[in-house]
Amino acid sequence: MKTKKPIRIIGALGVLLVIAYVALCCSSCRHLNEAMFHPPRDSYGRDLRGLVMAGTPDAPLATVWSPVPDAKRAVLFAHGNAEDLRWIHDRLGYFNRAGLSALAFDYPGFGLTPGEPTEESLYEAAEAAYRDLTENRGFAPADVIVCGYSLGSGPACWLAEKHDVGGLLLFAPFKSAVRVVTGIRILPFDPFPNLARVRRARCPVLVVHGEADGVINVSHGKAVAKAAGRRGRFIPIPGGSHTASCTALSTDDFR
Repeated sequence: MKTKKPIRIIGALGVLLVIAYVALCCSSCRHLNEAMFHPPRDSYGRDLRGLVMAGTPDAPLATVWSPVPDAKRAVLFAHGNAEDLRWIHDRLGYFNRAGLSALAFDYPGFGLTPGEPTEESLYEAAEAAYRDLTENRGFAPADVIVCGYSLGSGPACWLAEKHDVGGLLLFAPFKSAVRVVTGIRILPFDPFPNLARVRRARCPVLVVHGEADGVINVSHGKAVAKAAGRRGRFIPIPGGSHTASCTALSTDDFR
């Protein structure tokens, strides 16, 4: 009889823990998009250099097309959070100087792309940009290098898993969006699960990450590169910040 009280206490604590966990999940789910996406104020207009409205009439997609004459390969660039197409011309220039054409796109709710940013809407935007590059501009999937910076690593890894692209280039990627905060998976949902997708992708993977990144710890980049196995390569940037990875490579690294 004496053992029943401790058992009841343990059972009650278990119930409270389950309730607390469910409450945490519900709260996280409700506020997840607000935490993940930070669209900047519109910083450009229709006169932006290289701007092309792609997608469909029902789902227009703002892109910047930066071609190189007679280029055999092209980069599809997914930018980071709190930025839009106005900020990516210098980055596309790195690819152009390596002889690669480049296409960047804005997510729903970013720049001139209408809609609301969600995990699924970013995937849809990435797919529309990919179709524009392969179907409208004539690049074979094997000649497309998918590139993602920070938040953009999510849709980039999604594309690399789904399509037989020529390569995946990631600047300051995360293991998953939630694990940037938690370190480990503690929720039943795991937005932008880059680790799992890189494992299933079939293309070479190059990861570049600043060792002093204060936004996404360099351990994330190392884990993503390791997940690719023999297909993966990791380049650390000593003393590099979160933005340093995008400017750290020479044009020879893209050849």
